[in-house]
Amino acid sequence: MVYWLDQRCLDNQFRSMIQGQVILDSSYSPIACSITGLSASGARIEISEPLNVSSELELIVPAKFNVRAKVAWSEGSDHGLTFLKSLENDISALPETSEIAQFIVQEALDEARRKIAAALNSPVSTIALTFETVL
Repeated sequence: MVYWLDQRCLDNQFRSMIQGQVILDSSYSPIACSITGLSASGARIEISEPLNVSSELELIVPAKFNVRAKVAWSEGSDHGLTFLKSLENDISALPETSEIAQFIVQEALDEARRKIAAALNSPVSTIALTFETVL
C-alpha cells in the first residue's frame, strides 16, 4: 500500500481524490470539496471557499463518514483539517484499497503520458496508455 506524508502533517495519509462536502455552519448548505489526503486524524481538502485557521466545520463523505474538524492550515484553495474525533476505529470511513490503487495508477499513467509527450515533442492528447494486471 502506498502512503503519502504531507509536510505539515505528522501521521500517514492515504493519498486520495474523494469527493466530499463541507458544512461551515449548521445554517449553511453543504459546499462541494475534493479530499486529496486522508488519515484517521485529519484530511487535506481543496475547496474554493476561503477557510479561517482554527475555524470548525463538518466534513462529509456520503455513505462513508461525517466528522467534525478544525482547520489546521490554509493556503489558497488547499486546506488541512484536524478531526476532533479520530476515525481510527471506523475502518469503513477510510477509502477502499482498490479506490486508492485506482487513483495512484491513473496518476502514474497521466504522469507517464506527459513525459512521453515531452520526449516526443507531441501533444499529451496524442499519447494513450493502458494498464493491465497479469496474474
